[in-house]
Amino acid sequence: MDDRAYWPTTEPRTLMTLKKIVIAGGTGHLGQVITRHFAESATEVVVLSRSLHANYANISYKWWDGEHLGPWTSVLDGADAVINLAGRSVDCRYNEQNKREIIDSRTIPTRTIGNAIQACKTPPKLWINAGSAAIFGDRLALGIMCHV
Repeated sequence: MDDRAYWPTTEPRTLMTLKKIVIAGGTGHLGQVITRHFAESATEVVVLSRSLHANYANISYKWWDGEHLGPWTSVLDGADAVINLAGRSVDCRYNEQNKREIIDSRTIPTRTIGNAIQACKTPPKLWINAGSAAIFGDRLALGIMCHV
C-alpha cells in the first residue's frame, strides 16, 4: 500500500516527526512507555486521562471521562495522530461483569473519540486504536494443563 494515501507529502514521515500526538489511555502501562518515548522531544504530547496529572516538558494532560464530548475534544483538532489505548485492566477474574466492563471500557471511548474526530475542522491524519480483551477462558475447562 502506498503511504502517501495516509501522509499526503513527498517527505518521509515517522512518528518522531509528528508535531502533536494525543494519547487516550496514556497513563496505562503502554501509554506511559509511549509518553516517555516522546518526552522532551519536539513533539507535543497530550494525554487524555480520567485523573489529574502535572504537566511536564512537552507532555500535557487533559481530563476526559471516555464517554462524553467535552473541552478535551479541542486537542484533537489539528493533531497529527491520535493513539487510543483506553480500557480497564484485564488483570482480573473473567466473570461476566468484568468481561462486560473490559469490552465497554474499550468500545465506548473508541466511539467517543470517533465522534470527536468527526467534529474536527482539521481532523487528525492518523488514528491508531489498540486494546486487548485477553479473555482466554478457563484452561482446565479447555483441557489445557500447565506443567512446570
